[in-house]
Amino acid sequence: MTRTIKSLQAGRAIAAIAVVAHHSCIAIADFIGGMPAVLQRIFNYGYLGVDFFFVLSGFIIYYSNRNMPDRRDWSARYAANRFTRIFIPYLPIGMGMAFVYTLRPDSVGAQRGWGWFPTLTLFPAGSPALSVAWTLQHEVCFYGIFWLLLRTGQLLPGALLWAASIVATNLFTTAPIIPLDLINLEFLFGIFAARCFLDDRIQTGPPWIMPGFIAIITFFLIGERNTSIIFGFGLACLLVPLVRAERAGKLDAGPFLLLGSASYAIYLVHCPLISLSIRLSAMIGAGWLPTLVALLAASTVAGVAYHLLIEAPAIRLSRRLLFLSRARPETPVALHVE
Repeated sequence: MTRTIKSLQAGRAIAAIAVVAHHSCIAIADFIGGMPAVLQRIFNYGYLGVDFFFVLSGFIIYYSNRNMPDRRDWSARYAANRFTRIFIPYLPIGMGMAFVYTLRPDSVGAQRGWGWFPTLTLFPAGSPALSVAWTLQHEVCFYGIFWLLLRTGQLLPGALLWAASIVATNLFTTAPIIPLDLINLEFLFGIFAARCFLDDRIQTGPPWIMPGFIAIITFFLIGERNTSIIFGFGLACLLVPLVRAERAGKLDAGPFLLLGSASYAIYLVHCPLISLSIRLSAMIGAGWLPTLVALLAASTVAGVAYHLLIEAPAIRLSRRLLFLSRARPETPVALHVE
């Protein structure tokens, strides 16, 4: 049985708050202004929380499922666990946004060209109504490819072929289809990190950590959003010594466990909440600093409440209905899954 990796739960919490800060910064710039340029630049890098989530997803999906295909019922349980973890919390908010945009087709969000089919299925084509759900389309795509490769026993060669296809496609186009988007390499970085973590023959120390720091520093010196996989690679390198330190009892991430568990809920609720709250702040003339604090606090509190009152109970109920009450407990994974 796999154990919860608390340090990765803490990572999920930090990544979720970073994404909230990123979108809060954008909203403040659009509606209020006044934020110092240096802070705007710092908070803008909050989008890297998504890259962290993708690396963590690759790590934990492999960590949790690497030995499971030998079980006769693994495929059914894998699909059911992935479906309940992604869709049960997502659908109320995703469909809610779709209904809002249907009733208000003149709103800014409705002009993004969203569609009902990608909203309901997260199929990797078209745009869902909930803007941040583009990451879920990548997650669902990764889950399907991972299942296929692990089920057929061709994980390593299949992963290399997928990576080569992604790189080759991006040499010729800047807008590939979702399965071939460059950011998907971060799932593979996570798998690589998990394999290294599980291999006790691989020692971690300064020679291992150094490439991670070099990659991260390189990104901040020369990188932009379309090169954030450099940052993702650096994170993958640092994950191995991080989780090894936890295993050795040198790291305690306990205080972050609740926020880590609620990170998916925070991620889902924060954009609609920011959209409403920023307009209220602009109406009352609030400054950028109290608005930023309010947006971060409201998104966090609302996300934790959604997790405790809706997400967690609904997932438990849905798994009982799907006869999963005796399923092997899964380690919570990156942004969206556990």
